[in-house]
Amino acid sequence: MAVGVDSPAPCCPKGSHVALAPQSGACCGHEITLGVDGSGGGGGFRCYTSGAPTASRTAVLVFHDVFGMDSGNHKMVCDALAAQHYVIMPDFYDGWSIEPFYNAGKAGDGKKELARFNWAWCSPRVEAVLQHLSEIGIEKTGSIGFCWGAWGVAKACQD
Repeated sequence: MAVGVDSPAPCCPKGSHVALAPQSGACCGHEITLGVDGSGGGGGFRCYTSGAPTASRTAVLVFHDVFGMDSGNHKMVCDALAAQHYVIMPDFYDGWSIEPFYNAGKAGDGKKELARFNWAWCSPRVEAVLQHLSEIGIEKTGSIGFCWGAWGVAKACQD
């Protein structure tokens, strides 16, 4: 049983809702690679994108949760938002997820490992995404975050 599908993950506050089970079906977006300096190519990081820059020139920057970009319904949420906006979700963890630690009963070790994804790690990725958005003509950007991602949104709003 995957963590959080039948009950909230142990890291969630008391009274939290359970995670949505991953939905079947293909996602509409695709992945791009950005470099930490905003360029594409080697040494970069993955981003899931959906939608296209529209006449509104708006984008939504999505911050995933502690289970990583490829877990749950993150991509489906991105696709839904893409009906009216260009949406981009960077893989802040480079493929890492806390789920194996929870499944092994070692959540504490996972939380220690999670600490390496601090703002010094994430900020250059946010800057690269913002540069990419500027290059494709985006004029207004909003953001949403799930679980850990809410912290990322708050940090991004401070800068």
